[in-house]
Amino acid sequence: MNISREDVRNTISKAFNTWSAVIPLNFTENVDNQSTDIKVIFLLSDADSLFEDRSGFVIPYERIYLFIDSLRTINVVGQRIDQYFTDFYYETLYNVGKVLGLHNSRNINSMMFTGYTAPIDSNGNYVEPKLSNEDIKEAQKIYGQRK
Repeated sequence: MNISREDVRNTISKAFNTWSAVIPLNFTENVDNQSTDIKVIFLLSDADSLFEDRSGFVIPYERIYLFIDSLRTINVVGQRIDQYFTDFYYETLYNVGKVLGLHNSRNINSMMFTGYTAPIDSNGNYVEPKLSNEDIKEAQKIYGQRK
């Protein structure tokens, strides 16, 4: 499914703003990627080998990798969704959490839950992903609270 460049940019910005609302960090887009703290990189999904060093350990996050050839969509709240497609906002919100240093969670209500769960209600309609209390608490342990 094709997602416009503008929708990609707006969704990434929304994910950063969601985290920024609960921690004292401000994020701004910078097209000069030489001077950024966090880089968003688009790759093909066969680039998995980039994520491991030679000893097999996963490389720490300082970049957000989004695979351009995977099935993603931007959903509309209340609209029935095709669970075959990954919600782009959900994925981006999760990846921003990872780059901020949050670990995976076993709590299915957490954005940092290990494994993708389609953000839907009992009727199969899209519900916008939100940070759980656990997500907020873990981020605030690292960065403090927004005042």
